[in-house]
Amino acid sequence: MEDPISQHLDERLTALLRATGDARRRAFLDYCMLMIKAAEVGELTREQAAYQICGASAQVLDALTSKDREIMHVAGILELPEGQRGDASWSDLVGLVKKAVEE
Repeated sequence: MEDPISQHLDERLTALLRATGDARRRAFLDYCMLMIKAAEVGELTREQAAYQICGASAQVLDALTSKDREIMHVAGILELPEGQRGDASWSDLVGLVKKAVEE
């Protein structure tokens, strides 16, 4: 049986914080993908995943591109209570992250 994704969150966040240079951006995107996967399998709510992505992005802001900052922006909206989110959606966030990973 596979370990729950949540068991790997701390090690991925530590790797993100320790990464340097170009590896910081890649570590951020890997962390985003892990948060998305955790939400999709029900280990985190989408709000929790968005909160984690937004918090992690603030730690590596200097390594992020303008497209990555859009990920941070959408995650910041999605961590809000449902009635305060405006028109951002979970699929917007997932699409932005997947597109950034593919670049």
